[in-house]
Amino acid sequence: VRAHALVGLRKLVLARDANTLDKFDRVLELFSGQMASNDSYLYLGAIQGLAALGDVAAGRTIPILVKDYHNPKLPLETRLKVGE
Repeated sequence: VRAHALVGLRKLVLARDANTLDKFDRVLELFSGQMASNDSYLYLGAIQGLAALGDVAAGRTIPILVKDYHNPKLPLETRLKVGE
């Protein structure tokens, strides 16, 4: 159910839904929070959602992802998923 919700949220981002983009920080937090999941459906959905945010709002998304990628406090597996 959560993976399907991530797909739906990604579709809203790609459609540039105004309500979704108004809550950019929360949407980014939701996708980022699923990156640590061991369930491949969840973390792949999160990766695709972050990629969609990068397409729609690159100026806001990419610097945050780069910061997370270089954050040594995050587990290596999570940093690799961010790089993906």
